[in-house]
Amino acid sequence: YDLEQASGTSGTSLTFEKITPGEYTLNLVFDSTGMAKAILGSDPGSVADQIAKFKKVTLDYKGDTHMPPEVKLSWGTWIFTGRLIKLEVKYEIFRPDGTPIRAKGTAVFKANIEDELRAAQENKSSPDLTHIRTVQAGDTLPLMCHRIYGDSGYYMKVAEANQINDFRNLTPGQKIYFPPLAKTTEASNA
Repeated sequence: YDLEQASGTSGTSLTFEKITPGEYTLNLVFDSTGMAKAILGSDPGSVADQIAKFKKVTLDYKGDTHMPPEVKLSWGTWIFTGRLIKLEVKYEIFRPDGTPIRAKGTAVFKANIEDELRAAQENKSSPDLTHIRTVQAGDTLPLMCHRIYGDSGYYMKVAEANQINDFRNLTPGQKIYFPPLAKTTEASNA
């Protein structure tokens, strides 16, 4: 909200400006003391290797997209899509030679929503039939297409629009973008 207030006034009318993207903070443990191996059943590698792998999947600049990768975090039905904006690592335990064997990290991710998806979310009741739906247990893409378009035959176009490679295995909680029917039929005629 715009909280600017003119001098000499006793209050102001709140004016909506925007909703800033959400953030999610994740606390991490990088461990090579042997505890992780006991829990995971395999050796996760050195602390330095673990941190390097984490940075590779969250921070490394991608030449084809000209930006760091988008990351999807999920826990049960909760799904968060965003980019890492901050990583702090604090080394805690060392071997006698100075090699770190445990470190704790704090990773901050900022939500990232594609413009088309954001526009659809902001105008859920628009007459152009743009919709975002959350997958429920038992949902299939053809069934969801039938609910939205009245025809299950658009499921391949919806899968393509959402970059879904396996439309038979939807995850409950997953968000599905249903493009306007006009865009969908134009795409099928192309």
